[in-house]
Amino acid sequence: MKNTNDGFHELGAGVRKTPDLDPRPQIIKDTGFEFDWDDKKVWELPIEAEDMPIDELVWHLEIPVWEQEGTDDWNLTPAQTLKNPEKEPSHFKKIIESDMQYPIDIMRNKGKWTLLDGYHRLARAHQLRHKTVKVRKISRDYIPQITTKMWKNYRAQTEKI
Repeated sequence: MKNTNDGFHELGAGVRKTPDLDPRPQIIKDTGFEFDWDDKKVWELPIEAEDMPIDELVWHLEIPVWEQEGTDDWNLTPAQTLKNPEKEPSHFKKIIESDMQYPIDIMRNKGKWTLLDGYHRLARAHQLRHKTVKVRKISRDYIPQITTKMWKNYRAQTEKI
């Protein structure tokens, strides 16, 4: 593959690949959703909460879903914040002040339960050594109601020259 001056990559035989404009880290592309959502629309969904073993969700604590102080990209994991709270006081404060009466919103994605909302609450539950957490299992049928942006619009695509 050869880079071109116009930001495309030559794939050969008259095919070019557009640059990947999706700014998310690869781990989030691999494990995350192909859409962005409106948290308020998720919160309004009429779904009952249920208990779930926290062990099914703790893998989220290793995903860089937050920003380090003074930056604006995905470069901080909840686990890093729990390990070094003095380095990330704003996120640590949100963890400590998390209102555990609200459930964590999850959706089945790529074979796993994946968080839509509740990273600070999950970190707090983990910190407190809870065995279970309250979750709301959001059906994929609700995607059209909660979506604000489809990430696939930002993915690399091929085009004929």
